[in-house]
Amino acid sequence: FEFSDSAGASHLAAHQPVRPVPAPANEVEPTRASGLWTDEAERELKKIPFFVRGKAKRNTETFAAEQGRGAIDLATLYDAKAHYAR
Repeated sequence: FEFSDSAGASHLAAHQPVRPVPAPANEVEPTRASGLWTDEAERELKKIPFFVRGKAKRNTETFAAEQGRGAIDLATLYDAKAHYAR
């Protein structure tokens, strides 16, 4: 189909040769404290709707890593929420 990588150019770019798309550079993510959630913070995290829970967890872990916090407790969860709400 026309949206596959092996398809030729559309009529708008048919006169130009096909150029390969460069691969994105590997971004280094900060170390995440994924296994260091307190029970209280995990219970609060489960109250967040499932369709945004993953993003909230990633944002909280990134925030904790950037702040140099070890375990993610309830205060860290709320601090991350306030930080990303700006």
